[in-house]
Amino acid sequence: LHRQHAQHGSWRSPHGDLVSHAEEGAGAFVVAFVAASSLAGDRAGRGPLSHARRCRAQSCRRASRKSTSQVAAATARAACGDPGQPPEPPFELREEDWRRRVLEYRREVRALFGGLEPAGVRAHPILNFFRVYYGFDPYTDGAAVRWSPGLGVRLLGASAGDFGQQLPSRAWRAVSPAVELHVAGHPLTKPSRLAALFHTQGILRELRERPPLFSCFGLHEWAMLYRPTLDGQQRLHQSLPLRVSQEEIDRVVEEAPLRCTHFDAVRFYTPAAEPLNVHREAFRSLGRKSEAVLEQPGCLHVTMDLFRWARELWPFLPSDLLLKALRSGLRARALDMRAAPYDLSGVCPLHGHQVLGDLRPVRVETAQGRAEYATLQEEVWREARVVAEELSHHLE
Repeated sequence: LHRQHAQHGSWRSPHGDLVSHAEEGAGAFVVAFVAASSLAGDRAGRGPLSHARRCRAQSCRRASRKSTSQVAAATARAACGDPGQPPEPPFELREEDWRRRVLEYRREVRALFGGLEPAGVRAHPILNFFRVYYGFDPYTDGAAVRWSPGLGVRLLGASAGDFGQQLPSRAWRAVSPAVELHVAGHPLTKPSRLAALFHTQGILRELRERPPLFSCFGLHEWAMLYRPTLDGQQRLHQSLPLRVSQEEIDRVVEEAPLRCTHFDAVRFYTPAAEPLNVHREAFRSLGRKSEAVLEQPGCLHVTMDLFRWARELWPFLPSDLLLKALRSGLRARALDMRAAPYDLSGVCPLHGHQVLGDLRPVRVETAQGRAEYATLQEEVWREARVVAEELSHHLE
């Protein structure tokens, strides 16, 4: 459905009817609402075909009057499940258990950042990426190291003094003698935030159905440096020396086709490199909407984005999953930089680090290096696939 909308601005329903919406973005939510209503019709003993058509007609009329955000909010209410079903009883954590997890989580996050001081994080090309692009800094942002149990868990013995210190500062409600996370009233339930979550949900579903590709060899970092002086601007995205010459960078980009499928990587290409990407027409015509068409699970930047999407759901998903996403993202970023034309020999070594201990270059300019890159990329994907499945489950 997402692919049909990206290409044609409309959907072909399972019953063969064409459904289109003038209001951009509203259709995805209407289709979800129609699907949920059709299932409800089945449960009620009515025919799914006639019920779906009635709901679709009503939803299309509403879509012409409502904004995208209002339709998103209506869909969220429709997706909340059968109100007649009793909720699952929450899991309770004893005070000594959850307080231990609070401390363990803080230690593990800071260990992943190598125990570096803030200045050291800013100087590290891998760790600084998560600080700049994802706003995650365990030293200056207290929320980054606050542990959360996720929804459906009650913490026994928590007090008001724990909120904003050991635990997230809001979204709690008292359920004597415990507290639990409560979604109602949280900024995450604002229509604009819900729309973003539906978008993420759609991408995760697409990724689950697509095969991973391991043939890009990380050349997007090379394309960002390809012939940088043609437009009079030198574009160095890192304050690092190069390990190969500019002539070598240009040769590698010209000889090997660029197969990058990630919009946020391609948009940093130099003007001379942009026409060399095999997906250039899709990027030109769709822009960011190309995510629905091109994004694929083997991409290192998709693995990094799993962490960003997990952050968007915080504190309503377990911090253990956020930690898994961070670990996978760091591993992906490390390979990203090892395959880049930058010289990492001067980067502060993090001996014994579970992810960043080895920063030797992966020389994708050679056949042997490309084979090594594909193997390492597949290892990253196998780890990230588990994270993506868990994240999709919590998002649903």
